Amino acid sequence: MPGQKTLFTWTVVHALIATFTWLSGLSQGSLAISGLGYMLMFDAFGILNIFVSSVVHTDGRFKKSTVRYPFGVQRIEVLFGLSNAIFLLFIGMNMLKESLEHMMLEGDHHGAGDHHDATVRIPLFWTILGLGATLVGAIGYQNHKQFCLLLQAGSGHGGTWSSAAAYNQKTLSILHNQYSLATLACVAGVILVWLLPAVDSLDNMVAIAQSVVMFALGGPLTKVLGMILLQTTPPMALEGVEDAVRQLASTDGSILGLDRSHVWANTYGQLVGTLVVRIAKEADEAATLRTIQQRLFSTLDVDPHAPGAVLLKIKPSVSEEQAKEILQKLANLEKQLPHLVKSVHLGTNFASRAKGFTHGFTMIFESKEALETYDKSPEHVKVVTEDVRPNVDDVLAVDYEILPFSSASYL
Repeated sequence: MPGQKTLFTWTVVHALIATFTWLSGLSQGSLAISGLGYMLMFDAFGILNIFVSSVVHTDGRFKKSTVRYPFGVQRIEVLFGLSNAIFLLFIGMNMLKESLEHMMLEGDHHGAGDHHDATVRIPLFWTILGLGATLVGAIGYQNHKQFCLLLQAGSGHGGTWSSAAAYNQKTLSILHNQYSLATLACVAGVILVWLLPAVDSLDNMVAIAQSVVMFALGGPLTKVLGMILLQTTPPMALEGVEDAVRQLASTDGSILGLDRSHVWANTYGQLVGTLVVRIAKEADEAATLRTIQQRLFSTLDVDPHAPGAVLLKIKPSVSEEQAKEILQKLANLEKQLPHLVKSVHLGTNFASRAKGFTHGFTMIFESKEALETYDKSPEHVKVVTEDVRPNVDDVLAVDYEILPFSSASYL
């Protein structure tokens, strides 16, 4: 993932391009250009969402469990996403209203015999600049990736939740990114108006088409993100979890039944669940729990994963900027080895019992085998040999295999 400073800088640049594009549309009286400016601003907010997610996932304070926030405050990234979706709906309504008003006013002018020159002048410079910004955001930053994968899988229609959980994978083609494609379509519409200036009401028709696209994209996204914030059980989980436990109860005598369950999404791709299962008194609790876990893994299409946690005792002679560069090189391994590394979280160690370890990072791997392959990879060995070992006094590494449902309480 790009550095947070780079993300924030590009957010500002993208927002400025969007603002000037929108202002050029106002000055030239082109609703199509104004609509493109709105979509570019939506894209800029998308980059801001990536920045917020980066901060949330790399700063341990946001994941810290408290009485008020038992699962941390990671849901702030979903709240930012919902705000962006509502913004898309709002600009869609505004574009539709403005387009219809312009069409009615043009009809009144024609009815009164007013044949003034209504040719719209298209500022092509900002259109081309907006095209470039869209491609940079879509290809360079994987803009709106969370939204795309969430709509593919989170709604439970034709997908699995594990697809949404993989939102940090690096393989999302721009052809599968409907939000970036929508912005590119807006650019194409503006160029069409520029090529056919003599066609009456073409600018208004393009603007109406833009508003329809905004509604089509914003509506489902608002619904899915709202369901996450309301802690609503995903349809796929609702249909599968209870059936899985009941089927186990019918075949396994140690499982008596399911009293209640609640499964919901804490943030993108992270399921939190509570199951109250009655088991026989003589049953082996640990073995029964493993049986239930394995069945839920297959039902939810969730695989166990292997984290690797590393604490570094950076030498006192190494500056904080140098330490950040070392951590960034470790984080870049996620890009170089996307088939092995699912995500990277890194930062400064602020624990009260740090024992001299100044920095730390956690890598989530596809499996235990992927972790072992990563350890031996030339890319990892190079970073460790050239950057880590010369600058640290000590290293503490913990590799383990974790299960998504790794804890339970017995009533």
